[in-house]
Amino acid sequence: MLMKKKNSSHKKSALLVLNFKKINKIRLSYGYSFGEHIVKSVTASLHDFVDEHHQLFYVSFERLAFYVTNYSGQDDLEKFCDVVLERLIQHEFMRTIGCYIGIFEINNFNSRSDIILRNASVAAENQYDNRMFGRKFYDEV
Repeated sequence: MLMKKKNSSHKKSALLVLNFKKINKIRLSYGYSFGEHIVKSVTASLHDFVDEHHQLFYVSFERLAFYVTNYSGQDDLEKFCDVVLERLIQHEFMRTIGCYIGIFEINNFNSRSDIILRNASVAAENQYDNRMFGRKFYDEV
């Protein structure tokens, strides 16, 4: 009975890792503080999307992550990624840096956080086309 109750109350959750493709080149060319300014500016604009079902986290200098809960399916995640990418394109330097979003759906209560982050990061890094912006689910890698 308790196990059934846990499963029925389970809501879908996913981790979306935003990988800024060329931020390190910008940082090396223009300096650390300029690169940091870009990341802070982008983070501030993405904060508009934060609510009870979308939490934003700073993972590393070249990565941010959204933890998304209570969505209905992959279509919702794709639409959210598209809105995020549209916002990023508005930043002039982001058109030079580019961003890929890796999406990992968390289906298991016992998943380890390091594995979840690794899988979402793998999806973000495995973009094989020449576009500056894109998204990919981990199961497509």
